[in-house]
Amino acid sequence: TLFTELESHKKRIHKARAFLILVFAAVGANMSVVHAATYQSLENVQGLNSAYDFRLTDPQTAALFLQLIHETWLDEDVKGMEEPANFVVVINGGAVRLIAENQVGYSAEDKVYLEAIENRIADMVEDGIRFEGCLKAAEIFGVDHDRFFAGIHKINNAWISVAGYQAQRYAALPIN
Repeated sequence: TLFTELESHKKRIHKARAFLILVFAAVGANMSVVHAATYQSLENVQGLNSAYDFRLTDPQTAALFLQLIHETWLDEDVKGMEEPANFVVVINGGAVRLIAENQVGYSAEDKVYLEAIENRIADMVEDGIRFEGCLKAAEIFGVDHDRFFAGIHKINNAWISVAGYQAQRYAALPIN
């Protein structure tokens, strides 16, 4: 029946999400023991500029990826580069629902992750990571942009912003 298929689909999604969380937790745990010699990609690189095109809509997964971006920013090899790193997280699509206060339609568990997202963003902004929220996406997804969390710069179109960062030689990293 349709109900049985939906329940089966939900279970597969839950198992996949749990697997990803374990994988990223393991990667995060190992990040602290990585040394500069393992980053051949950083040889002769003076600064690391990254624009994250952030489109995740699940609060738990989004909270995890924001944590990973933050840990990347705090990595001793990134911090030790000749030029300071520049990171910007461009919130796009349905992800704008995650960066506005008092969103409806979320479970009690989701609200825990939404609070973690708000706190993480505040910490990231304090550490120097920039955030942009797409006004076009807010309009499409019915989000009041006046409720965007503090520290999120409002932009008209995320695609223009990401393309602009690419033109400035930022690495454009899709997070979806």
